[in-house]
Amino acid sequence: MTAYFNSFKSPLIYSIGDNEWTDCHRILAGGYNPLERLDYIRATQFNSANSFGKAKLKLQRQADVMPSFSTYVENSLWTRGNFLFVNVHIPGSNNNLGRDEESNQEYALRNQANLAWINHAFDLAAEKNMRESFLHSKQIFFTRLKQPMAPIVAIVRPSPPFEIGLKTYRSLFS
Repeated sequence: MTAYFNSFKSPLIYSIGDNEWTDCHRILAGGYNPLERLDYIRATQFNSANSFGKAKLKLQRQADVMPSFSTYVENSLWTRGNFLFVNVHIPGSNNNLGRDEESNQEYALRNQANLAWINHAFDLAAEKNMRESFLHSKQIFFTRLKQPMAPIVAIVRPSPPFEIGLKTYRSLFS
């Protein structure tokens, strides 16, 4: 995977999805321990603050700026011109919530980190007077989720404008 990601000419930012770890407990997916898979992905794919690709992009990672969330090396942000881009780890399969107590605990800790990272991004965008900001995750917020967008919408502030790009960007504010 690393070699493939690094074969791209432009910077490539990897956002972890459900097929990489939350679905791994299924027999057809190998019957792996999902948390072991997540640890492996973090250790092998997020061992640098740089993006993938031939042209590297220096990322600001949550783990590097928030010591209390040092585990979350996959949450990152970067700027291009007057735009702020934020990558947050919110995978499918119900965001790893509800399978067992271990997955619920992992979800709760990661969700706390995600919300702190989103708040940090809002503060940074306001401080730098960013014109637009984009929040990206692999997960599309389906209404079938037990906790769809409530934790995120609760902290969304209308200034500056913020878009949530979940496979396709859609505006929360005009």
